[in-house]
Amino acid sequence: MRTRLDTSAGLLSIVDSVNRWSDPSGVDSLVAASLNNIVSALLEQQDDTLADPDVSTAMILGADAARTLWYRAGTWLNHERADCLCALVFNRLGDHAKALEAAERGQRVIERSGCEDVDRAFLMLESVRALIGLSRKAEATERLRRATAMATKWDDEETKQWFDRTAQPIRDLVDQRVHANPEAT
Repeated sequence: MRTRLDTSAGLLSIVDSVNRWSDPSGVDSLVAASLNNIVSALLEQQDDTLADPDVSTAMILGADAARTLWYRAGTWLNHERADCLCALVFNRLGDHAKALEAAERGQRVIERSGCEDVDRAFLMLESVRALIGLSRKAEATERLRRATAMATKWDDEETKQWFDRTAQPIRDLVDQRVHANPEAT
């Protein structure tokens, strides 16, 4: 547990530095990627670790700093993936309204900038998780159905399996096996 708290403290120090520098450079994308990796690793921790206010604060601020840097130095793909990271963090910490906002922001980036169905489907899963947390089950069920239908069209089997592994706990939450018939209404 001490190592995780040290990681959180280090992350908060980096975030503080990011907030103070305003000279966009090639370093931004390197720091953004590092922040993304650190926050992603923290997302994998057990609930008792995430219950520590320093850890949860570090995750929120780290994801936000990564988003700031990606919006400064990255492509639209980096932008929507940074929004996805924010959605993941907020969902994991139980702030479903902010998770939904971040997931929908990422979806808007995709709609404006290009076609990325894999990322769109994973963002939809995060919005489904948020909608469930907000007790909006009908909307969640429909969005899950649409994401699953999108995933069935992918060519890459590994990506389909990753989607199914990610979607299964969400399917369980809505108590519906959308994957059995994604075209059903």
